[in-house]
Amino acid sequence: MKVKIAYTVEIEDVPEHIRSLTKKATSFLEEIDVTFEKLRRNLNDSKNGCENAENLKLLTQLRIKLSDMDLSLQDVSEMMLGYQQLQLNESESNLAAHPNSNPSVIEEQNDR
Repeated sequence: MKVKIAYTVEIEDVPEHIRSLTKKATSFLEEIDVTFEKLRRNLNDSKNGCENAENLKLLTQLRIKLSDMDLSLQDVSEMMLGYQQLQLNESESNLAAHPNSNPSVIEEQNDR
């Protein structure tokens, strides 16, 4: 059974966590490639590949690994989205706190 966990990190550590999760997804991809190659070889080398119980086991392993990879990529996506939203909110807060630093405000002032 899979569960979703949450924990708190410093904002500057988020990119490293994203890289780490992406690396984990890459390792799933490598495992998928190896398993898929085994399945392909079994199907090509065997006259009865569709009847081979090992091939069904390999297919099941592939589906599980693909699901694990998808979950890992979903975590990366959610983390990136949250990070980008935080960055956007900080930019908007900075503009609100310092309205004269807004280029459109400066242009309007110069046009008067």
